[in-house]
Amino acid sequence: MVSTRSLLALADWRDNLGLSADLLQILLSIPAFVVLFYIIRRWILYRWYLKKLETKIAAGNHVAIIVSTNPRNQIADEEVLAFLKGVGVELDAPPHRIDHGEVKRSDLRRLIPRLHNIKLEISRRGAEQVHLFLNCPLALAVKIGAELDNWIPVRVYQHSGGAYEFWALVGKGLFSDYEASALKDIAEEAAGGQP
Repeated sequence: MVSTRSLLALADWRDNLGLSADLLQILLSIPAFVVLFYIIRRWILYRWYLKKLETKIAAGNHVAIIVSTNPRNQIADEEVLAFLKGVGVELDAPPHRIDHGEVKRSDLRRLIPRLHNIKLEISRRGAEQVHLFLNCPLALAVKIGAELDNWIPVRVYQHSGGAYEFWALVGKGLFSDYEASALKDIAEEAAGGQP
């Protein structure tokens, strides 16, 4: 037979176990809330930085580079100048151009040094921001991005929907562009596809 005393001791032990489990749950939830707070804070900062990046173009010495290698669809200087004027950018000099017919792999040996010379000239002028308009094969665009990376801010524009729009910032900064764009996609998905 089980005595009353042993039943009371068993009940106390179960109460203490329940209390210990509750205390353990509370203690383990604190780090989870700290991590959640950190993630939400970073998400808010990224959204703020992206909005600032899209709307603010720094004042100063601006230059444009146009790379157009598609002979059927050339980028016109007048179109680029009108677009930049519409977003409040005045260029001090005409846009730098790299025009070429259809590009083959062997042409990269000539095109990249031309870009490097343009980059040196822009550096000598003391430009503070570059506006890059591309109409070229992906491999050339990657090489151009690698050449202009870790330099002054380079804003890349894409022609879509009948007008140019800002797509990316080349270079290292407070937040890497990849992280910012990836987080922007995640935020848009969470908002139901609305930016």
